[in-house]
Amino acid sequence: MKAYEAAYREARKVLHQRGKSVGRPFQGKEGRQCQVAGVPLLDLDLFKEAWGEEFGREIFAELGGIESAPLDCQDCLRLWTTFCETPAEKRLEAKQSIMAHAATHPRDPWAR
Repeated sequence: MKAYEAAYREARKVLHQRGKSVGRPFQGKEGRQCQVAGVPLLDLDLFKEAWGEEFGREIFAELGGIESAPLDCQDCLRLWTTFCETPAEKRLEAKQSIMAHAATHPRDPWAR
């Protein structure tokens, strides 16, 4: 997770260098958030704001972030719930299950 945290710090730095006000990270109901120009951003949104939609998602996925489950897939919800309820030091298997299942979903061509 060191690379992930380094990327997170770099994203905050990039946004600050662009003249945006960047607050300290805090834990919100949906996960870690950081105020950028007065708007609370989750990790993925922070990466996208710093480096654009596609590259932000790539960094998030490659360095260990996990996006929330699609609300219309019961298997995604079940796997996501399992992941969230698993202690951090034992999440690898739960994460692998999520990633394997996510690969079965067709990619949204409009997401880019």
